[in-house]
Amino acid sequence: MTERINYESIYENPHQSETYNFGVAYLRADEADQEAEEYEEVYPDLDEQRRIIQGLARAAETLVIAEFIDECGPLAAEERPGLQELLDFWGDTHPSVIFAASERVLAFDTHDSFWFRAALNADRPESLITGGD
Repeated sequence: MTERINYESIYENPHQSETYNFGVAYLRADEADQEAEEYEEVYPDLDEQRRIIQGLARAAETLVIAEFIDECGPLAAEERPGLQELLDFWGDTHPSVIFAASERVLAFDTHDSFWFRAALNADRPESLITGGD
């Protein structure tokens, strides 16, 4: 018989009911000067992204058991440690959901988006919940 694993939420307990759903948080932390050059507006700061994700997790009755901060920068997606750590964790634990603060936080250029989605789908279908725009 497989031993049951109990996961704890890394955020404030999102709800009081028992749940079997668990997920991870994906946050982006680009440098402000880079954002100004590449995007019309900056990403929400990390605390705001966490607040949005916590609300999404509460609504989905899902525990967020880990978060991964992608420093982004000029590197391709497959070379960014935070994103690679998320994908390794995803492959090892198979969470139900990846939470992100908005579609814009999940936006990559074409190569990065293709690589990220292919890496997620290598083991199981992706499941993304976003919002907060």
